[in-house]
Amino acid sequence: SSCGGSCAGECNVPQNGDVLIYSTTKDSNDGTNAGNGDNKFVVTASTNPYRNVLMNGNFDVWQRGTVFTSTTTTGSNTFYTADRWRFADSSSSTFSLSQSSSTHPFASGASSIPGKYSLQAFCTLGSDVSSSNYTGINYDVGGYDFATLLAAKCATMSFWVKSNTVGTYCISFKNHDNTISYVSEYTIDNANTWYYKTVTIPTPPNPASGWNYSTDMIGLRVMFVTSSGTDYHTTAGNWQNANALSTANQVNAAAVADTTNPMLEITQVQLEAGSVATPYQAMSWDDTFAKCQRWFQKSYDWHHVPG
Repeated sequence: SSCGGSCAGECNVPQNGDVLIYSTTKDSNDGTNAGNGDNKFVVTASTNPYRNVLMNGNFDVWQRGTVFTSTTTTGSNTFYTADRWRFADSSSSTFSLSQSSSTHPFASGASSIPGKYSLQAFCTLGSDVSSSNYTGINYDVGGYDFATLLAAKCATMSFWVKSNTVGTYCISFKNHDNTISYVSEYTIDNANTWYYKTVTIPTPPNPASGWNYSTDMIGLRVMFVTSSGTDYHTTAGNWQNANALSTANQVNAAAVADTTNPMLEITQVQLEAGSVATPYQAMSWDDTFAKCQRWFQKSYDWHHVPG
């Protein structure tokens, strides 16, 4: 968690379907389930059927296909992969993103939540990162979904991740026009090994200004950063009026080509209200597909790539 004391107190206000405990301990920010201030009821789990604001976080739906490549080495390059997820790149590297069904953490018993697919990002041509370069996997949260996070005063991201490059990685959270941002760090200690990570952040202190929370437009931009130049560096753990993606600690996972081991692979990604990372909320395929069709539909059968 990177939230610290800024998530104390009102962050734990219960939502519909939450499971609570009662604690007499006050003002504890040590990561336990102790109460914060006068708010002694602490959320420990949730049965809210719509708590994950990220659609297709288990990567079940792929209407556009299952393999995507970038070949340009200049300018900005962005393309959708699994439904609701896209890759953004302004580097001199090239990439291949694909569906994987062979390395899901559920298959090895690491995760107890059923799942089959993950999203893999491979670097097919590596390069150094210049000051204006960035690469990463993105998700845009709709304004109405973003509003449910605001009500809880903080939000928690949980996910499974692995990479062929060890070191510090960042997740950026930004408003729709990239003028307000928050950066969190996490670490990967061993290459090509699944890790379960959680990050908790406070919601923006002034959400009525500069944010979409009452429309279908983009409410919150989320990016799993794989490389970031100095133009996008900041410090972690604070909302800032800047277009920031990472800290200076962010590794350049796009430096070396490797078509065997992905520079980043993620699955069971969940973003929910509150300070507790509840188990990944498994959805039926039909429900996930229907939600994704709100944003992309085609006249072909769902398993046929548009021609």
